[in-house]
Amino acid sequence: MSWSGYSDKLPQFAIEILKKIEAMKADDEQKPLLFKQAKESNIQTLKNYYYMNPFRIALSNTKSFFTMNSHSPKTISAELADYTYE
Repeated sequence: MSWSGYSDKLPQFAIEILKKIEAMKADDEQKPLLFKQAKESNIQTLKNYYYMNPFRIALSNTKSFFTMNSHSPKTISAELADYTYE
């Protein structure tokens, strides 16, 4: 990680962020639940893709026309639904 800027409090900010990251480390019992929550959140985000304005969807889809191995949000969400923590 790197931080940059002109703030005098930047070292203190970095220390606080690192403390929060350290506190976020989950034990083995919480990992399956956290995985499930993250997976559901990502699937919902991918489904919401189709509710965007049509011009935004068109701009996003142009990437897949010019990029090999590009997948649509529908394909990704279908694949993601099958994954489990194990």
